[in-house]
Amino acid sequence: MLMSACTVRREALKTPDPPNPQTTTADPKPVADPKPSSDPKPTNDPKPAVDQKPISQPGAAAKPSSAVPAPPTPQQVGENEKKLDGTLIEIARANRSGGQASAVKQLTASGAEQRNQKVSVEVIATNNDAVPDLKKRLKDSGAEIVSDLENHIWVYLPLSAIDQFSGMNSVWSMAVARPTNTIRKQ
Repeated sequence: MLMSACTVRREALKTPDPPNPQTTTADPKPVADPKPSSDPKPTNDPKPAVDQKPISQPGAAAKPSSAVPAPPTPQQVGENEKKLDGTLIEIARANRSGGQASAVKQLTASGAEQRNQKVSVEVIATNNDAVPDLKKRLKDSGAEIVSDLENHIWVYLPLSAIDQFSGMNSVWSMAVARPTNTIRKQ
């Protein structure tokens, strides 16, 4: 989208301006504007000439050049993070950048259910056949399995293992588990 907008703008700068009816006469000299401007401020031409640099207004942010690509936004989601919900993405990023202490702070701030510096997670396997191997790997990583049903596994997962399991082909998605022991109003 950004590249196409830049391309359109670049093409617009290449095309000549249409003739101005006030300046196009039999006489080659331009005709002055019949209404003098009472505003002493210079006006900025939105499309400067090819050899003319645009005039920047004070206080206005400079626009980046179309030749330089925009830097990636810090919130871009990595390939393995596409399997995670928002809370787990933030916890995993905190663990990568600041270690276990930073991840625990993020976990506490998120309000997700936790036990022994482990987050309550619902892991959804790609199919039912992958569940036994996935459960074994979860136990080996130090996770505490709470329950499983078909291709869903509810587990208290160590914060450092979030990235490990989000990268597995047998995992379809992972999300912070919602509490199920609430009283339902009728």
